[in-house]
Amino acid sequence: MIKELSLAEAAGRQIDVSFTASTRFEVQVKRGPAGWTFTIVEQPLPEVFHKSYVDVPYEPYHGDARVFAWLEDGREVGYVTVGYQPWNQSAWVYFIGLAAPYRERGIGTKLMQQAEEVTRPHGARVLLLETQSNNAAAVHFYLARGFDLVGINTKTYTNRDLERGEVYLCMGKEL
Repeated sequence: MIKELSLAEAAGRQIDVSFTASTRFEVQVKRGPAGWTFTIVEQPLPEVFHKSYVDVPYEPYHGDARVFAWLEDGREVGYVTVGYQPWNQSAWVYFIGLAAPYRERGIGTKLMQQAEEVTRPHGARVLLLETQSNNAAAVHFYLARGFDLVGINTKTYTNRDLERGEVYLCMGKEL
């Protein structure tokens, strides 16, 4: 069941969004005399990668975003946070995350559908989100729901994102 949280309710919430990966999307950028060449290819990792972290579904810089929680047996087990930017008629999924035991059960799809439903009345033409090249499961989740790669940023997390294998991937879906 989906429940909308007030921003006051959402403030301070946390969720473990750790993940494990056996592949990653390797990003290569080559600059030549006539421009740049970008290559993004899914590659197996030499060993399983585990990223352990707790995240928050709402940050004050999300402004007047809307936060929705998925409830299972009265517990919040996942969130989606979405906001609308009128200057370019875009909507952003600022956060989506589920506790590990609730993944691959259709809940993430329902949360993404909620994000689409609440942004369409504003006239949003596109729904955008950020993921990382080392989170192949998330990339595949978004691709299966009609998103595609619309941009990359090789300096978002550190100045060595390419070498570290964790590159910002911006994905988008026309609405």
